[in-house]
Amino acid sequence: MKDIRKTDNARDAFGSHENRSIPAVEGIMSGWQNYLADMLTRMDEYLRPGSLVTFERMQSEERRFFESLHTRVVVPDAAAAIFMPPSVIRQMKAAHPNATGGEAFRKFTDAGIVLASRKGGYRVILNAVFALAPFAPAIDIYEDGGLLAGYMYKSIDECIRDLTTVMGIYLGIRGQ
Repeated sequence: MKDIRKTDNARDAFGSHENRSIPAVEGIMSGWQNYLADMLTRMDEYLRPGSLVTFERMQSEERRFFESLHTRVVVPDAAAAIFMPPSVIRQMKAAHPNATGGEAFRKFTDAGIVLASRKGGYRVILNAVFALAPFAPAIDIYEDGGLLAGYMYKSIDECIRDLTTVMGIYLGIRGQ
């Protein structure tokens, strides 16, 4: 993977999404981006430009993870971000109309996610998943219903280290 910290424009490094899109997958990506936008819309009153926020109630290990994340990640002034801990995601899945009942008992596969977008707009959405082994932590960028860029990491720490840079590229002022 090209080092994103050494480029001013990630599109130059990876090409535009028009050159990489796969038509059969576009409907899935568009639906996923709409789902993420819906979650951000529901949290809109809590989101603050230039800030990473989270929920008041969470497990103690989730709180420690968020506090560490909060000290290491800088959100661009034009953007807003929310950390969603696994316990909150589990509750959301269990409350879904299509839930099977087993969602509340499934083992966590990640340490949480960060969703971010420019405040008030969901044309570009960043979704960082702090996946636990055997899965890979990743940051995906969705734009206009397609996957614009995806970054996979060997560790959660490596993913967190790049999160500020990736947010700056896609959600900062120069990304507008």
